Amino acid sequence: MFIDDLDRCSPRTTADVFEAINEFLSASFPTIRFVLGIDAAATAAHLDAAYSALVVADAGRDTADPSPGWTFLRKLIQLPLPLPRVVRTHVEPLLTGLLGTPTTVTETTAGAAPMTTPAPQPVTEVSASDGAEVGEIETAVAVVTLEHDERVRQRFAERLQAQPDLSVREAKRILTVWMFYVRVLDRLSPETGVDGVSRACHLVLLAEIVARWPASQRRLHRRVDGRHGLRALTDAVDDNAVWEIEVQRYGLSGDQHQSFRTGVRRILRQYDGGEIAALAEQLT
Repeated sequence: MFIDDLDRCSPRTTADVFEAINEFLSASFPTIRFVLGIDAAATAAHLDAAYSALVVADAGRDTADPSPGWTFLRKLIQLPLPLPRVVRTHVEPLLTGLLGTPTTVTETTAGAAPMTTPAPQPVTEVSASDGAEVGEIETAVAVVTLEHDERVRQRFAERLQAQPDLSVREAKRILTVWMFYVRVLDRLSPETGVDGVSRACHLVLLAEIVARWPASQRRLHRRVDGRHGLRALTDAVDDNAVWEIEVQRYGLSGDQHQSFRTGVRRILRQYDGGEIAALAEQLT
């Protein structure tokens, strides 16, 4: 029996599931094996919350386990297998698995591939939905072309390798945000060739900012006096005093935004912050 996502449940639900598992094991069902996919720290915290009275009563115990929740997991789980993080050498295979094999796209062929024009057919009426379907096909072709472009893939690999604690789930989040933004922009203002590839590379950075620091997004994308937050931070990135003023102005000065401030400032300095901010102004 496979059980996943317990760390996303309420503490009471998590405790109920473990109690049910314990009942099965106690009843001696030799053919049943439970495989749990969990965030151990979050699950232990749920168990501590569900059994808060036990946590208080057991606070003074001398044990290697930091709390009763961890003791519960250690006693119940017989074969713990911590999954390794994604290391730098695994990023390229990960991208190939998610996006396919990269291709080198020349300046003349980059962007949406030309579509074959069918032989004329007698048509009596064309509906609006027909045009919408053609637009969707063209967008899909353009997106697939960019997904397989070697320069876009290099940017993805570069940014994923720069993350200190990368997981497959986090990589997929960034890719998903990027894919969505590419589709939106292709419908709003299509670009092909080198310009399309360049925009796609800048979108990788915007997607990373959006996916890595969700708690900071509402403040980042505010407009104060008509000025987008990311534009303000971009203009202030090389001046410590102005940077602190803008961080305060957009409500990004608290300890909960420390990782965001450090990471985004590094991105804006390393890459073309103006282009990233322009995309954020258009999309957010």
